[in-house]
Amino acid sequence: MKYRTLVGFSGVISAPLGAVIELDNEMWERDLVNAGYIEVLEVDEAKPKGRGRGKKNEG
Repeated sequence: MKYRTLVGFSGVISAPLGAVIELDNEMWERDLVNAGYIEVLEVDEAKPKGRGRGKKNEG
């Protein structure tokens, strides 16, 4: 999942302020979100986005 950093940080994972990062470790994701270091950028890909190209309303 992709995240935007809300603060710069370094350690096992390092990222500058405002960077877009991708994480695949649920424990690190949860810890960084709970600490307020990152925010989620995308929702689960299995869920529909709701912005498809539908037919024009011909009312």
